[in-house]
Amino acid sequence: MLLSIVAFLPPGRLPYPPGSRFSDATLAHWPNAFFLRRSVWHFGQWPFWRPTEMLGAPFAANPLSKVWYPPQWLVLLPGLPVTLALNLLVYAHLVLAALGVLAWTRAESLSDPAGAFAALAYAFTPKTIAHLGAGHLDLVYAMAWAPWLLWAVRRGRDKPWLEGGVAFGVLGALLALADVRLGAYALAVGGLYALSLRWRARALGAAAIVFLLLMAVYLVPLLALRASLTRAAITPAEAAQFSLPPGYLLGLLLPNSGGFHELMTYLSLPVLVLAPLALRVRVKTAGVLWVAVLLAVLFALGEHTPLYPALVRVVPPLTWFRVPSRAWFVVALAMTGLSAFGAQALLDGGLGRAGRLAALALAVAGFAIAVGALILGQPPLVWAGLALLGTGGALLLSLWPGAGVRWSLAALGVVLVVSLLALGTTLVEGRREADAFGPLPDPIGPGRVYSPSFTVLPHQAEQGGLLTLHGVNPYQLAWSAEAIDAAAGVTGDGYSITAPRLPPDSEDPATALRDSHPNVGLLAALGVERVVTAYPIDAAGLTLLDVDTPPFIYRVDDARLLAYLVEAGTNPTMALDAMPPANGHVEVTMLTPNKVVVKVEASGDALLVLTQAWAPGWRARVGGHAAEVRRVGGVVQGVMVNAGATHVELVYRPVADFVGLAISGGTALLLAAWKLVRWHKSR
Repeated sequence: MLLSIVAFLPPGRLPYPPGSRFSDATLAHWPNAFFLRRSVWHFGQWPFWRPTEMLGAPFAANPLSKVWYPPQWLVLLPGLPVTLALNLLVYAHLVLAALGVLAWTRAESLSDPAGAFAALAYAFTPKTIAHLGAGHLDLVYAMAWAPWLLWAVRRGRDKPWLEGGVAFGVLGALLALADVRLGAYALAVGGLYALSLRWRARALGAAAIVFLLLMAVYLVPLLALRASLTRAAITPAEAAQFSLPPGYLLGLLLPNSGGFHELMTYLSLPVLVLAPLALRVRVKTAGVLWVAVLLAVLFALGEHTPLYPALVRVVPPLTWFRVPSRAWFVVALAMTGLSAFGAQALLDGGLGRAGRLAALALAVAGFAIAVGALILGQPPLVWAGLALLGTGGALLLSLWPGAGVRWSLAALGVVLVVSLLALGTTLVEGRREADAFGPLPDPIGPGRVYSPSFTVLPHQAEQGGLLTLHGVNPYQLAWSAEAIDAAAGVTGDGYSITAPRLPPDSEDPATALRDSHPNVGLLAALGVERVVTAYPIDAAGLTLLDVDTPPFIYRVDDARLLAYLVEAGTNPTMALDAMPPANGHVEVTMLTPNKVVVKVEASGDALLVLTQAWAPGWRARVGGHAAEVRRVGGVVQGVMVNAGATHVELVYRPVADFVGLAISGGTALLLAAWKLVRWHKSR
């Protein structure tokens, strides 16, 4: 199994959709991991703030940063390249997913062959592999914990209420720390499963309390910042983006080679034919899983059914989840679980008369489709026909006297693995760092860079130590997003994961903003020194440097860089580019994740402007004395300084983050101590 995983993503390579320019692995996960590592080892700080992208933003409070997900700390190992650390995390989680299915099926008293079949089906389910190709590593991490959550529920039914509740809560928290959205879906399934097993109310209460306490490290900051984020303005229509079109349910039968990850539905034919047999061995559990499948399918269809719009109206926070098609992960989990029970039914009692007729029909239909598609020159249908033929033929092996049912399940496993691996190779491309990163355009100075064509991508900027005005991140401060749009000359409403926002009908980010006219004065006031584009820009205040081929690099003539002085009497609510400058010298002597130090020599009282987003939690000291951090121009930080030479120190100390960390950290320590005491007493 591990060799197959490495075949998808060789060590030292980053996952991409085949032929694509973009991957979340390099837009988000690699930069986040690199920044975490650099913050700890280079600056000696645990990063609560990230100053390098989009004027800066809270970092530790962002669930997508994975700062508080314990396995992510692997990237902190000295000498281990970040890319290889991410590779190891992917390998470990896919193996963990398979082991979780084995543990859960054993807890359900299924045989190892039945569990092994389901383990392979789940670890290589195309939904997961497609999202791996898209670089959604957090989804891969989260799906690995889902079967362990079901294991905790099943095992907890026979354990003391506190022990069972704690295990459920801890594994639920690990899942949600990996990805909050999948955590919510999996917890709903786990809760339904627990109710079917008649869990005691106090056990469920203990699980809920443990989960909330461990998740406080994200929940408390999120509650504190919820109104300040662009995500708070998501409309129900925007939340329904990538609702699963009903026609894609045909993907259950036809593998979508190279298909879009959000709309991937294929599970493999062996899974589909075994799942209905589950009712022969576990009526109650199978019923729960079928209910989970039905509800998840309805949710994944999003705006195409009445269920999702009604839920969003009744529970508005659901809009934060977006992309309802990701509920298909629940379908994959439940269907592979059902296939395990179906495999056990096959081993225990064979196919039965109706099953034999169905197997024969599958084999004949598959042969006919494969031959017909071969004659018509339709390779995808040839593969679909061969899969049908192989599945039907494997089922017919169960008629062989003696150990026929075991050979039948083994053959189904072969069809499963071959079909999933063949499809998986069309969904993931492992790309070397040299190809994924590429050289940074030269010359680029030390100030902030803006690229309307996204020529400078987040991983390149982070590795090169650049500050960028643009970026890609679903977690944005609302005032930063507005200021970046204004500087880019972009207008529009609604939620966007990019800054500046791209037109909704744009197909290529490299040219989407070609017709926009940047506000060069505001770019200068936001500290932008260079503009790098894939196309020429004709705007006053920009000077083309000695580059006559793409990428085009412009100098912002009146750039104010990262910190500057404006007149003391300036109204802080005035437009940033209209503020009159004051005489004096300003030098940023330290710029770290949580701390900025500025040396100031002012000829008179003045307002020091730091082109970093204002946010609750920033504290300032001027010459050793506490000072107020003002919100200037509606977006950046400002501190009043007196005439003469002084040092201004700004430190990020977000109270909500520290409260959440204290709650979650204290809970983790108490749980570890409790487990240690129990282990010591049992010896």
